[in-house]
Amino acid sequence: MPVDMYNLGVGGLMTAQQQLTTTSHNIANVDTEGYTRQQVVQGTQGALWEGGNYYGTGVYSQEVRRIYDQFAYNEVIYHQSRFSYSETLANRLQGLDDTMSKVGGNMLDSVAEFYDALNSVVDQPTDVGIRQVMLDKAEAMVSVFNSLNSSIESQYEAVNTDIETVASRMNEIAEQIATLNREIVTASGNGNGATPNDLLDRRDQLVNELAEYTNVSTVEQASGTMTVIIGNGQTLVADNTAFGVDTIAGSPDVRDIEIVLTQSGNIVPLSGEKLGGQVAALFEYREQELKLALNEIGLSAIALADAFNSQQAQGLDLNEMYGNDMFTDINETSLAQQRVRTDTSNTGAAQLQVDITEVSNLSGKDYELAFEGGAYLLTELDSGTQYNLGAPGAITMPDADGDGVSDLGFDLVDFVVGPPLDGDRWLVTPTRGFAGDMQVALSDPKQIAASSVFEVYPSDLNVSPANVTIVDVDPSDPLFSNNDLDFTFIENPAGSGTVFYDVLDSTGASLIGGPAALGPTPTQISYGGITLDVTGNPIGQAPNAPEVYSVQYAFGPGNNSNAVAMTAFQTAKLIKGDSLTIQGAYQSVVTQIGVHTETAEILHTTNRTTFDSATATYLAAGGVNLDEEASNLLKFQQSYQAAARIVTVAKEITDTLLNSF
Repeated sequence: MPVDMYNLGVGGLMTAQQQLTTTSHNIANVDTEGYTRQQVVQGTQGALWEGGNYYGTGVYSQEVRRIYDQFAYNEVIYHQSRFSYSETLANRLQGLDDTMSKVGGNMLDSVAEFYDALNSVVDQPTDVGIRQVMLDKAEAMVSVFNSLNSSIESQYEAVNTDIETVASRMNEIAEQIATLNREIVTASGNGNGATPNDLLDRRDQLVNELAEYTNVSTVEQASGTMTVIIGNGQTLVADNTAFGVDTIAGSPDVRDIEIVLTQSGNIVPLSGEKLGGQVAALFEYREQELKLALNEIGLSAIALADAFNSQQAQGLDLNEMYGNDMFTDINETSLAQQRVRTDTSNTGAAQLQVDITEVSNLSGKDYELAFEGGAYLLTELDSGTQYNLGAPGAITMPDADGDGVSDLGFDLVDFVVGPPLDGDRWLVTPTRGFAGDMQVALSDPKQIAASSVFEVYPSDLNVSPANVTIVDVDPSDPLFSNNDLDFTFIENPAGSGTVFYDVLDSTGASLIGGPAALGPTPTQISYGGITLDVTGNPIGQAPNAPEVYSVQYAFGPGNNSNAVAMTAFQTAKLIKGDSLTIQGAYQSVVTQIGVHTETAEILHTTNRTTFDSATATYLAAGGVNLDEEASNLLKFQQSYQAAARIVTVAKEITDTLLNSF
């Protein structure tokens, strides 16, 4: 049986037409995101044995194949997650860095202007107009603290909104992939195993988008479905089932939005910082950077308020009254209670608050408090350092030096004593938020306590280089009075180095029952609500012994000693173990965030390079090259024309044969 030239030509026509159609499809989708170039794979038809030879019977289309490199694609989604992570983190940090630098610059300026106004009060302590300027500058300074805190809080809320948006989109993608899995299986069955290339492209594109939000790995099943795994191994899509991604309020801090996965009715919490991609960047930015900024500016505000409030209490205002708080009380009940957030899963009744006891000991860190085995266990979240605080109602804070002051700078007080139950937990944030809560508490400029209550006057006969200063005045002491006191110091016996002190009233009578031994200097001695700091060695030696320091009531029009003491706070190191000034602490956190920003930008540049390289490799294999497709278009057009000529020749031969009869 001779070869059918007509069918051979028709086969060539059909194959060339399919090549032209596929090439045109490639050209039309050159700008379609996620599209993979397709190619018709041709095969020869079976040969016929005729007259001692095999004659070919033409061509057919075996399949339309995606030009697809699985390894290159896996590299793209791997680097996509890392690129998106670093891009998101770098952009967010740049915004925070700008906020801290610009608004923070205003804060440092406002602090400087406040101290300038304070110095003016020092120069003219009775001028009410100058005092009003100081209060105005205090208001301006506090306003900048409030504004900076508000700006960071706004970013906090924006991050939470973005987390919710991303979670919603991840959920949509999961549903779409599950739907495509179903459609791919159906299409493959209807096509007798033919590959639904465009559906596969759409699915891969969805996976690629998903990789922007989280780390992704995929496993293609024999059925054609794809299992999608995110983060550290959580299944998001299996066959045609998508597991829901959702967000829930955080606990114990409801503002710390968390991402969860719902699988077969079970809610599985996902660790946001371990998911990778944009999600990890958003969680890291919120948990590490924004909380750092809020805690540190809160610490600066606490140090400022505490220093001035404490010094106000040491002085007298123009009404000859002891000074009231200049700023919000750092241990105001509502503020102390909001520093402890109760986990929503707690079953016990205990409620706690944080009372700040020593600002210089505050670290600016957050803690988790847990009740386990009948005792409270406090854990610093950054370092993991743990402190056993004892039982409810008898909480004992760490106090390594035994001075009665918490090493952490705060006390935990269970104002509702319980009972807590095992497993109960609380988040403890001693410094966060105070920069937003701080206000100026004085409304009358006369209330600025510029005058000291007492002054120390050393006798002209004193010979030692010792220095005696008032560090605290407690008007609530029942022995406190306006009477003048003499504090005397004498070495006995001479040359022994042992110094005794006495407190004498205006008649010279001892108020403490006779001389008492003075401890090693520097030391403090207290009587009648007055605490003196003694530095150096006040050795009273004959013929001038004893050395005398008179403490006298000092209120008067020109007294500015308490205001002078306040000016020292501008350069005093009050924060983190007395290592930083208030301004220095703020500049320190600005520097930290600046370094973090620069590091993130370097990482982003690196990740961009590797992502671009992976993408280029992938597109080199499966992307549409218009020059190549244009060449193919001409080639397959010629093939089509040649096959058409075969059909024409076959017809002419047939006509000739028919006409010969």
